[in-house]
Amino acid sequence: MFDQSGVVALGCNIHDTMIAWVVVVDTPYFALTDKLGNATVDLPAGDYQLKVWDRRQIDIPNDGQRIAVTQNQSFTVSTDVLDFDPYTDVTGESVDHIQTP
Repeated sequence: MFDQSGVVALGCNIHDTMIAWVVVVDTPYFALTDKLGNATVDLPAGDYQLKVWDRRQIDIPNDGQRIAVTQNQSFTVSTDVLDFDPYTDVTGESVDHIQTP
């Protein structure tokens, strides 16, 4: 169990290109993007600090953006996730060149 917020990288000892991230947040208001890059959070009235995490931003400071919600509402954020190729991002090469038997 994780007892502190932050990002934890999990790597495979056998396959160098296999990596996963666990993002631990200290709020009940969070969402994962769907296949189209959309994430929706239901928020009660209040002031919030909106942060979007992406594995390409690991070493970039992220102070987020302040948002004010005046009444209970759903808040949707869209990101561009369609160009994600984990193999290229890790190795710099595309999986298109790999030949399968």
